[in-house]
Amino acid sequence: MEYTSFIRLNEMHEEIIKSIENIKKIIEQQKLLMSIVSSSESAETFKEFLEHINEATSQYEKQVNDLEDKKELLEDVIQELSSSELNKQLADKIFSILGIK
Repeated sequence: MEYTSFIRLNEMHEEIIKSIENIKKIIEQQKLLMSIVSSSESAETFKEFLEHINEATSQYEKQVNDLEDKKELLEDVIQELSSSELNKQLADKIFSILGIK
């Protein structure tokens, strides 16, 4: 029997992985942009812009760390659910109570 909660948790896990990959790509692109702008002749003109981009990059790095922590927790939950049918049934009931479909 397929359990809705188990399927949803696996989907969430896949989406977290995709989000981490996308954010890492953005970080890489922002760092490249900062490098290009800061090495240009008019770098001083863009000082404030570079500071804002640097702050945004730091926030993205924090998001990646938070998502990686959530991914690990979710992997633990999925592993526990996989260990027994009773756990899957319990998770389905919890999802139903919370209105998660």
